[in-house]
Amino acid sequence: MSTRGPTKYFYDAQGHLVRSEESDTVITIFTRAADSVVAITTVKGLAITRTVITNNKDGLASNIHGTLDAAGELWFNVDYEYNGQELTKSIFVSSTLTDAIVTKFTRSGGNMISFSNDTTTSRLEYYTDQPRQQGDAFFFDQFAGGFEVTRTKNLLKSRHGLTYTYQFRPDGKIISTTAKDTVGETFITKYDYECK
Repeated sequence: MSTRGPTKYFYDAQGHLVRSEESDTVITIFTRAADSVVAITTVKGLAITRTVITNNKDGLASNIHGTLDAAGELWFNVDYEYNGQELTKSIFVSSTLTDAIVTKFTRSGGNMISFSNDTTTSRLEYYTDQPRQQGDAFFFDQFAGGFEVTRTKNLLKSRHGLTYTYQFRPDGKIISTTAKDTVGETFITKYDYECK
C-alpha cells in the first residue's frame, strides 16, 4: 500500500469546488460563469489540462469537454442525458477512439444500481441505512472533478470490484474510507474538515 501527501480542496459558501492542490505542484482552478465551469490543471505552473463543464438547470453536467495537451489535439467529450434529475445515458467520444462509448444507467430506490455499455456491466450496492454525504466514494469522485451527474440517496458500498467501508466521527461525518479490491488490496482515504 503506497502513501502520498494530502490533497487540499477549497470551496465557496455554496459548496462549489474552486481549487484543489495535490502537493504544491499540481493545482486545479475551477472558474464558474452562468451554467458552466472551466477547470484548468497546472503542474509547476504549466497548464496541462483544460476541462469545460456545462450544467443543466438542475446543476447536473450535460456536457464535459476536456483537452489534454496545449495544441488541443488530444481531447475527450461526454454528453449526458437525463430523465428529470436521473442520469439515463452518457456518450463518450475522444481523439483516440474510432467509435463512441454509449453507457446506459439504471436506478432504483433513489440510487444508481447499474450501468452498462457494449463491453461491460457494473453493479453498485449501498448501505441503505446510511445517507450519502461528503466522504462517500461516489459523492467525492464527483466533487473532486467539480461536477455532478448523479445524486444517490445512500452511502456507496461497492462498485467496480471494490468494497467500501467507512469510519465516522462522533458527529457522523466520515473520517476515512477503505476500499478493498477482489484480491484483498486496500486503499485508504482519510478526510479532515476545516469547517464544522
